[in-house]
Order: sequence, then structure tokens, then C-alpha cells
Amino acid sequence: MFPLVHIRIDFASVSRFLCKFAYARLYGVAHARPSFFFFLTSYYLHMVLLLSGPDSYRRNRKLRELVATFQARYAHADILDVDLEEDPDAWVRAREFILQPSLFSSAKMLVVRAATAVNEKVWRATLKEHRDDKQFFLIVSERGKLPKPFAFLAEPPAKSQEFPELEGKSLDVFVAKEAKPRAVAFAPDAKRFFLEYLAAHPDRSCRAVNELEKLSLVGFPSPVSV
Repeated sequence: MFPLVHIRIDFASVSRFLCKFAYARLYGVAHARPSFFFFLTSYYLHMVLLLSGPDSYRRNRKLRELVATFQARYAHADILDVDLEEDPDAWVRAREFILQPSLFSSAKMLVVRAATAVNEKVWRATLKEHRDDKQFFLIVSERGKLPKPFAFLAEPPAKSQEFPELEGKSLDVFVAKEAKPRAVAFAPDAKRFFLEYLAAHPDRSCRAVNELEKLSLVGFPSPVSV
């Protein structure tokens, strides 16, 4: 592990390959070395991350991972989390947070869920004007695609990650991965029935986890059969 305190790097001079590699490690933050993420955020914190897609469970899980890693690095940083779908008026509070300097740290993070639910011109202008501010980390979580007035949130240097509904093999793998720590096993017919049930409904990953939790708590004989 290299001593970060002795490193002084201007990211503008880093090669395209290294930048791509750094962001890849960021998105795999759960498996990345913390020191590497700290190195990245220390020198290039003015960043916008767009998490989008109908799979709310995996999207929110990634959001929690990113926030937790930020908090581990900046324990005293200001963090504001707002949901404009649940509280449309919260955009005013979010705007004030952007404009005000941080009290206890040079870094701050704003998490905006459903940022496009409010189409106020002042709100859009504030996000666009300050998204590249130094030591400002913005995470936007959207269920659908960005409407045209908010397309700037996906423009470089912003990075995005999509979370579509799982299907086919990816759904099968997800269920197997989530079932294992819960000590839930399926007989072949039961697993096929369970996957067909999930595929017929939205929010498949969330539904899968909820149903697996129920099976785990009830304590059905293993493997579960139909």
C-alpha cells in the first residue's frame, strides 16, 4: 500500500486509461481497496454519479455503498439526502446546501433521489452551475431516463450506472447469490416456479429478497419444493 500523504497528482495530467480504471474501481467500491478510493476522492472530488434504472433494490444498494465509503473518508463532511418525489419542496433545501460552504469539512455530498421530479428553472440552473465545484460530490438516483432539461447530469465528466430489471440468467444468478446467506435452497421445480413468479412482476430483485427473507424466517424444509 503506497503512502498517500506523499502523493501530489494533477488528474488533468493522468492518462485516459488511468482515469477509466479509477472510475471502474469506484463503481466496484464494495470490492475496491479503500486506499484507492481515498486517493481518487482526495484529488478529484468534484464528481457527478448518475444511478438509474427500474431496479430500485440494486440501485439503492449501490447508493448506500457509495455514501458509506464517502463517510469513511470524510467523517465530518456535510451530507444531505433528499427525495424530490416524496417531498418536491426539498429542492429549496438542496439548493441552499449546494450554495452554502461546508461547516466542518472541505468536502460535502448531496444525494438527490428523483431530481427530475422538480422542473424549476432555478433548480436546474443550480445543479448545472455547481456540479463541477471542487470537493462537491453529487449522486443522482433516477428510476427512469433523464428528461432533456436534465440531460446535462449525464454529460462528462459525470459517470453513470444503470440498473435494469433482472431477467433470465442474471435473475437466476441474483436469486442464488441472495439465497445462500439465508440458507434457502430450492428444488428444481420450485426454483423454476419462483423465477417465473419474479419475472412476471416489477421490482424483481426487491421482491426476490423479500420472499427469500420470509422463507428464511419461516424455516421451510430445505430444499423448498412445490
